[in-house]
Amino acid sequence: MIALPEIAGRLARLRRALVEAGLPGALAVGRGFFDRPGSMAYLTGHIPPFISAPFAGEDAGIGLGVAVIPADGDPVIIDTYPSRPDLTPVRDLRASTRVVADTLAALREKGLGAGPLAVVDGDLLPWAFARELGPERLVAFDAPVARMRSIKSPAEVEAIRAAARIADAGLAAVRQAVRPGVTERAVCAAGQGAALAAGADFVRYLRVHSGPWAYGGARWPQAMDRVLEAGDYVSVDIIGARDGYGFDVLRCFVAGPAAAAQRRLTEAAGQVTAAVAAACRPGATPADLRAAARARASALGYGDALGDFLGHGIGMETMEWPLLEPDDVLEPGMVLCIEPRLKVDGVGNACVEEEVAVTADGPERLTVTPYQ
Repeated sequence: MIALPEIAGRLARLRRALVEAGLPGALAVGRGFFDRPGSMAYLTGHIPPFISAPFAGEDAGIGLGVAVIPADGDPVIIDTYPSRPDLTPVRDLRASTRVVADTLAALREKGLGAGPLAVVDGDLLPWAFARELGPERLVAFDAPVARMRSIKSPAEVEAIRAAARIADAGLAAVRQAVRPGVTERAVCAAGQGAALAAGADFVRYLRVHSGPWAYGGARWPQAMDRVLEAGDYVSVDIIGARDGYGFDVLRCFVAGPAAAAQRRLTEAAGQVTAAVAAACRPGATPADLRAAARARASALGYGDALGDFLGHGIGMETMEWPLLEPDDVLEPGMVLCIEPRLKVDGVGNACVEEEVAVTADGPERLTVTPYQ
């Protein structure tokens, strides 16, 4: 877990940014721990523990966590179940089933009932909520917090490193479970159980896609009653969190002995991932990472099989900054999920996803599950 003084320091940095921008305060909204706790959780340490409900009536806002953060005063957390006061430096925790009404009251109490109000992670703010706040006075304020969240502290990197061990435990169980005659659901259950036993807060998604379904990047449900057949390619992606910090690791397997073409493709995918990971150094750009992927894939004879997507940042959410947009520049402290993909019809859709921390000395591999 992140120590309370570090979280208090995040709040202090936000307050300074608000003062510099001439804004009197901010509102941050987060959804449940298994969805998107958002910058609200990052700034306060409080992770909303409940599910979001339909946004209507007097109970509108159940499942949302809200932080009211004055630039010059003490913050307030409003949530249906603020159940872990030991994890936040914020002392004013208010349990509420009337989140919208009580947020409006807290804003008035803190002198933020009128005038401009910064909103952090406005994409998580329901329109019906924004309408009550007065959308004309809301000021998007994502950039300062996105910058903070992009650069992980040593404690955050350690938290993500520990979370990666959970993914490795889940995938080790999957490796043993993948064999002909076993269902996708059984493989999923083995991986989820192992990850939970190893200390996961939860496993949001353990995707087991086999045979013809392995050619797509995603499918719901995460696992079906389909029975694995000998020679099936199996794509497995495990996503969840430990102590509030995420893991997201993908590996590919074959049920029974692998054909030579399957083995070559999977090993090539691992080499492409390794090449991109090696390029994750301070100063590198997404264009540099794509060039590394293209060069390695082409050298291995898979240039035409390479997909466009390379990866994303990870932290308190599975996908967070940096999102490897064209203007991004890698810096020490960033933690990335690197996942180039090679797809060859009739053979497989191979992706080896690696978690990598960018350090001043170069990339650090956080995941240890074998590529092969």
